[in-house]
Amino acid sequence: MNYNLSKEIIAKITSIYRAITYINKVRLQNEKYQGNQLPFITRIHDNPGISQEELSVLLKIDRTTISKAIKKLEDQGAVIRKKPRDDKRVWQLYVSDELLNDYQDIIDYLRYLYSITNCLTKEEMEVLYMLLNKVEKEASIMWSRFSD
Repeated sequence: MNYNLSKEIIAKITSIYRAITYINKVRLQNEKYQGNQLPFITRIHDNPGISQEELSVLLKIDRTTISKAIKKLEDQGAVIRKKPRDDKRVWQLYVSDELLNDYQDIIDYLRYLYSITNCLTKEEMEVLYMLLNKVEKEASIMWSRFSD
């Protein structure tokens, strides 16, 4: 393993993350939903009935943070928690009708954000996706060792 190259790769990933976080902060400061809420919103929208535990694993975020974020989205009227008939120990998460009314605006914003990859060819995007998938799988293994 080349430590210096690994260090530089992680620095690039971190830099991209910080840039996106800042763009979210600036672009969404006067909006109903903030940038840090978008991963929760989109995953719940795309996975109706997902549990908080499943969301935690999917997003690689600890359960306490998931619980606080869901509570805030619930207070905003964006997310609905329901108990399934067959297992009363878990909550299933759904987006509300109110959020569905705003969802196209969220998607439009995310499309703008995703344009960060417009500088890549289709082939470069496929290679990058494949390589990031490999790194993400390793990160998932490491994350699972520390998750609660």
